[in-house]
Amino acid sequence: ANAGWAMEESLDLDMVSAICPHCKIVLLEARNTSAAALGTAENSAARMGARFISNSWSGPEFIGEQSYNHYFNHPGVAVDFAAGDTGYGTMYPTDTQYVTAVGGTTLHRSNNKRGWHEKVWSGTGSGCSSLAAKASWQTEYNSASTGCLNRIGNDVAAVADPITGVSIYDRHRTNRTRHH
Repeated sequence: ANAGWAMEESLDLDMVSAICPHCKIVLLEARNTSAAALGTAENSAARMGARFISNSWSGPEFIGEQSYNHYFNHPGVAVDFAAGDTGYGTMYPTDTQYVTAVGGTTLHRSNNKRGWHEKVWSGTGSGCSSLAAKASWQTEYNSASTGCLNRIGNDVAAVADPITGVSIYDRHRTNRTRHH
């Protein structure tokens, strides 16, 4: 019933099916937008045998967030989260050690060998967590005076700029195609 979330679901489903057209894709929706309900949906996906879980929701970091981290601790399952689209700053749960934080890029056609030029999208979330501990494999910027002593986002990136992004189909909108 939430049009904004429906658009995000359409985006995720379209991108996953484009990347893996022969994959079995299951859409799970939470009962509401509370962290507990979203976490329960996360656990349901893992319990149903999902090997890859894609998420487009997140929120600001908050004191006590670590009490929800267990929802994302599924060894052997790739749990991905969009880093957000409100600009610089870390989000939860992209700041946890159990997920892959996916930042956004802007994509433009180019005459190079790849055919595209990609750069960091100004709207993507990123930064130095104020709460989550740095992963052991993150060794850059370990000095407080020049860097970040906590978890650094992002881990990977993909096209996300709604101006230069991909077309998606959303049956809930009168405008059937939207770039995202």
